Order: sequence, then structure tokens, then C-alpha cells
Amino acid sequence: MVFSVIRASRTLMVEVQRIINSNFYLYKDIIVHPEDISEHQVDEAWVEKNFARREFYVARDQGEYVGMCSYQKIGSFAYIGYLFVQDGYHRQGYGKKMLQFLEMRTYQDKLTDLRLFSNKNAKWAIEAYLKMGFSILSSDATEICNMEGGVMAPFYEANHIFFQKILPSPKPISFM
Repeated sequence: MVFSVIRASRTLMVEVQRIINSNFYLYKDIIVHPEDISEHQVDEAWVEKNFARREFYVARDQGEYVGMCSYQKIGSFAYIGYLFVQDGYHRQGYGKKMLQFLEMRTYQDKLTDLRLFSNKNAKWAIEAYLKMGFSILSSDATEICNMEGGVMAPFYEANHIFFQKILPSPKPISFM
């Protein structure tokens, strides 16, 4: 079996939940506000709330679930609320492959950029996002929460950086 990314059905949300929770040890000491813990150690209530408002995808390789990501069209851009590689599968290129899938998904919606948040203390994530072509849009909470009429305010967590990746225009296909 080869690497694949599929849209998560409600039944597959158990895998999404498992993958996110497998990474909680990385975040538990850097979360600023206790109410934000529920975004990193997720339960069934989180699944119910988020499945209704986001597209979730799971990545598989060799029959194993190795990662998950979410996608939302918000205004003029695509928002990645979650991008996690299953613990034990880090640094094997799965994050990059899932991001490539999300870029394709963004092109389908005819959007020009992807945006996401990272905790300022998640150095491993910041390095990965910069390496994958993201740039820092802002690290100022007020600025982030006021951007584009405040569309990101409901998603903002304290001590986070807002990243953006502007996608190149698709190249026309020549049939000559």
C-alpha cells in the first residue's frame, strides 16, 4: 500500500483523535491558558464540535494511520487548524506530504494561500513550517484577531504565531 490521504468520515474521527492525543506530551508544558488544553488533548465533545465545521483528513502508509490534518475555507484563504503526525512517525516526510495534499485542496477552492497557527514555543513546528515555505504573518494577538474582520479570533490561542503560505499560480497545461 502506498501513502494516501482520505477524508475522514465520522467513524474515522477516532483515528484523528488518537493522532492528536499522541502528540499531547509535546504541548502540555507550553500551553499558556488551561482552557486551550482541550484543543490538544481532545475528547468526544471536541470531535462533535469540530467535525461539523471542518474537513478532516487522515494519512495512511503501509496500512497504518500516520497523520491527520484539517481544512477550512475562511474568506479568501484556507485555514489549517490541525496538522499532526502520529507519534513515532515524526521526521519521515508525512507532514510535508499532507501539506502537499492541502495545497492541492486549496487550489481546488481557487484560493491563493494557506494559513495556520503554531505555538511560539513549538520550535520543531516553527522550523518545519518555515522549511515548507510558510512565512510569519503576525505574532501580535490583537493584530491577528482583527485581521479580515476578525475571522481568526475564534481560533486564536495565546502565545501563537500566525503563518501564511502564498501558493504560486497554477501553471497552464499545454497540449501542443
